[in-house]
Amino acid sequence: MMRKNQIQYKTMASSINISLLWELFDILHAKNMRNFEDVLVSYTHLNLTALNAFECLGVGEDKTIASDEEGFEDLPDRWNLHGIRYALRYRKHGQLYILLAQKSRDLLVINLFNVQQLKVSNIALNAKECVKQLNGALRDVLSDAEIIQRRIEDELIKPVLLITKIDSSQQTDFVEIHPTSHMSPEYRYTMSMPESIYLGSSLAEQRLHFRKRAFPVQHQARTAALDYSSYNWFNY
Repeated sequence: MMRKNQIQYKTMASSINISLLWELFDILHAKNMRNFEDVLVSYTHLNLTALNAFECLGVGEDKTIASDEEGFEDLPDRWNLHGIRYALRYRKHGQLYILLAQKSRDLLVINLFNVQQLKVSNIALNAKECVKQLNGALRDVLSDAEIIQRRIEDELIKPVLLITKIDSSQQTDFVEIHPTSHMSPEYRYTMSMPESIYLGSSLAEQRLHFRKRAFPVQHQARTAALDYSSYNWFNY
């Protein structure tokens, strides 16, 4: 059931850009924004629901969907109760997704877990660099909303998403996006490194060494993500 004053975004997404959607979103949630991490989780939620047709099922980590469970597009009540850690459930094409986010050092690490496919993606965002203020127009809130939106799409959503494909017989099938097709350029480059770069070490050790030296921020983010990479991050 729709909550009072809840905004419907899905019907607007094709004709209204993300900046206007954020203005509507900000009207409803301005008083609930308590820190920069809240802003980034909210912006991620808006990208999931308004631009990618995910339905939010509420907070928590329950890995089952009740037959009568209703999805909605707005943020649920108590979504930011814990301050710097978040757990939200989503549904798309009958698949259950769990979004988990937690502050680690200067980064907000966000994971999106496809429960049925056992696939997980993550993105790390520096809240102090990405967010300028808690409320207002999108251009005033985020330092570069377009880049952040693209990263959310490429690094968080696409790697775990099932898409529909029409084959030559006009049958619709679900197919997985290739897991490396949406990696960041530096990560794809790292994965393609020859084994001979660092003699006497395994390929995995060579890649790890390269990441730590060439991309320290990305390495820090991945290390932080591994700190809670099991399927039960938080207790609700």
